[in-house]
Amino acid sequence: MAPIPLIPELVDKLLGTRFFTKLDVRWGYNNICIQEGNEWKATFKTPLGLFEPTVMTFGLCNTLATFQTFMDTQFVDLTTTGHVVIYLDDILIFATTLDKLVFYMHKVLKHLQELNLFLHPTSVATTWLAASQLTKLWFFPDTA
Repeated sequence: MAPIPLIPELVDKLLGTRFFTKLDVRWGYNNICIQEGNEWKATFKTPLGLFEPTVMTFGLCNTLATFQTFMDTQFVDLTTTGHVVIYLDDILIFATTLDKLVFYMHKVLKHLQELNLFLHPTSVATTWLAASQLTKLWFFPDTA
């Protein structure tokens, strides 16, 4: 399992960038299936009896590290470009030009679609940083 990255190291990668997009994966941990035959290890008691989940739930031992390993493994081709950083269920895409940002954002969104992963619609924002201004452009309206 890969260790969870340190936030200061991730922030250092943003030096010199002007454009960035943050994506938040919806139901992050619930996208990871528990290996068949190991469901009993996550069993918990309810008023209706015992329940064996088939997907990871928050609070299980090593849930964070398992999910980080999943994301790192699935997005290794994008994180090695130096334009994508992943911290658990948050994906940060950044570039020096808007064209590059759109290019990498398209690749990430296509990859998410192939993996059948979903995003929080209100969390998708593109931000442009200039010397003294901060402008947010929301790509998706709140549909919830």
